[in-house]
Amino acid sequence: MNRARYCWRCEAPCKQMCSRCGVAFYCSKVCQKQDKWRHEPNCDDALLKTECSSCGVEREGMMKCSSCLEVYYCNVECQRKHWARHRSSCDETVEKTIQLVKRIKSFLDMRKRNTGLPVTYYWGNTPAVDLINLSMNEGEEYSSPLALLLCGVGDPRNVLMTIASLPDAYKQQVTFVLNDICACTLARMVLLLYMLYKAEKLSKNQVKFQFLLADVQNIESFLPVSLKYDRITTSNLWDYCSLPGLLTKLKGFLNGTNPHAVMLTETDNWVRDFMPEVIHDLPQLWGIDDLIYKAARHAKSRTCKFVWDYFNISSEFLMFLRASLLISSTYKDLASLKRKKKIPYVKSKRL
Repeated sequence: MNRARYCWRCEAPCKQMCSRCGVAFYCSKVCQKQDKWRHEPNCDDALLKTECSSCGVEREGMMKCSSCLEVYYCNVECQRKHWARHRSSCDETVEKTIQLVKRIKSFLDMRKRNTGLPVTYYWGNTPAVDLINLSMNEGEEYSSPLALLLCGVGDPRNVLMTIASLPDAYKQQVTFVLNDICACTLARMVLLLYMLYKAEKLSKNQVKFQFLLADVQNIESFLPVSLKYDRITTSNLWDYCSLPGLLTKLKGFLNGTNPHAVMLTETDNWVRDFMPEVIHDLPQLWGIDDLIYKAARHAKSRTCKFVWDYFNISSEFLMFLRASLLISSTYKDLASLKRKKKIPYVKSKRL
């Protein structure tokens, strides 16, 4: 688990930060080297210093091209000087993004018409995470109660990891509101948490649970009126419904008094369903580091999915994110954006 002032490889207490990104912590050069295959893609995306595409200067505080988000500049003057060389690739990124919007719209429309047979998912397909992570957010000295809304919760892995990761010094109540549309999945969640209560593995005074069996599209009428949330998660509902609709529906339930309150969503299928070209590009990158082969050699998967995390595909993901945020646009709006060669800017915020 990635925590402030703890090594991101062995979890030993430490104060040394990664000099490239200023986010990760490592207790030694050995741990940093061993964690290279996992940390490098995120490190590349959070670099403190970047190089100007026009003059070649490397420093902090560079500005990104607001259209493609793929190149950096010192200032507007450098951007103007580089425009003649950059224009074609920039316009191509805008064009691809608008085409991707249409692909996503068609896919979601088709999914609405063809719901198919219901499928029960009992286990998640990503590692458990600490949804609160006080040391990286509010701080371990935080002394107010916390509330979390987990939509499409599935299994309890994130709930249990979050509880287990609470600092010993934190004594306030933590409320979990757990939602799922599947009765079998939610019933199993209730049973597992009840067993932990009976075995006294969970604090009966500090942790409180509420359960909601409902479709997230209609969840507003079931939520406690007086409760605001410090974390809202939506699992990978982004794969199945409109991202703008999801964000608009739930953002009003965030705790406005906590500047660290945040909504978390994820997508598991964006490459498979919308950008399969990413898969075709990955094999060209294989073999650049033996650590990747050592880590992936024992993976059971026979697809490219098990190596995605080892490469920096943030530019492709940003394209998908921007396209997802535009799917409520009409085709007339998209045509206008295409003519203007301009799509909405997405700002990345450092931790």
